[in-house]
Amino acid sequence: MLNKVERNLLPEALDELYDSFVCCASFEERGLVVASALNPAGLQSIVVLGNQPAPVKSIEINKQLLNLFPNSAISADIKIGQPLYTLDQFHSIVIPAIKRGTKKALIDITTFTHEHLLMLLYFLKTEKLLGKVTFAYTGAQDYSLNTPLAEIWLTKGVKQVRSVIGYPGELVPSKDLHLIVLVGFEHERAQTVIEAYEPARLSLGFAPRLRSVSEQLSETNKAFFAKVQSFVKETRQDTTRVDEFEFSCVDPYQARDAILEQVKKEHAYNTVICPLNTKISTMGAALVAFEKSEVQLCYSEAAIYNEENYSSPGPTTTLFDLD
Repeated sequence: MLNKVERNLLPEALDELYDSFVCCASFEERGLVVASALNPAGLQSIVVLGNQPAPVKSIEINKQLLNLFPNSAISADIKIGQPLYTLDQFHSIVIPAIKRGTKKALIDITTFTHEHLLMLLYFLKTEKLLGKVTFAYTGAQDYSLNTPLAEIWLTKGVKQVRSVIGYPGELVPSKDLHLIVLVGFEHERAQTVIEAYEPARLSLGFAPRLRSVSEQLSETNKAFFAKVQSFVKETRQDTTRVDEFEFSCVDPYQARDAILEQVKKEHAYNTVICPLNTKISTMGAALVAFEKSEVQLCYSEAAIYNEENYSSPGPTTTLFDLD
């Protein structure tokens, strides 16, 4: 069940329900919304994760998060370019913190990378802890602040495209590849994934207005989806079939169902999914992989982030469980 809560009502919605809290410090101020609404007195275990090396803005937000919980927060490093290191941090710090609690744990997924979120979900599932966790996600009011539509950017360049730990899939060499991309605001990352996999079948997912965070973001997403469409049209081989489909970026179960439909259409192919939209829709991709172990999830690691003007916090936070 999803509960979308206005920011001023968030403290009441969170009060006394949880005794452990996990969040990630980044350069986005969205990462402060949920933490600021919690009552520190009711929390026994608090883990503040921070990507290293960290830009100046991330360091400052990390300090603000730790100051919110001066007596009980644990600071732990994670690394975007070193997934095995991050996996070890999840295993040794995050999972024990959740297990110690007698109530449910709250995890703010807002500023995790897609890869780190998927890895954490894999661990929670493996440790049979999904039922003990409530997830929180604060949507953005806007991205690439004070930037004209034609100049909006969140990331530039791609360091590497790789499968996500925990989601290797069961790819059969004799089968052709079906690539499913959940398109967001980072068309360059989407294009690089398409080039890397050279799929025989390509499914491009778009979140329509009624399944988007807001009308404004939906319109911006349309512009970036069109860029990916144009790239595919200009570069694809005649043997590549391209389909387009709609998915929800605000409901993990609706996202799962939409992706599953695409997987089943091409059941004779190897399937790789690249989630590049909201963290909520990324969780929908994880649910697909939990149900179909033959599906691989991949991650496109960005080279540069728009650290100074990435996003501003939206007015609501979505709270939900994964049963």
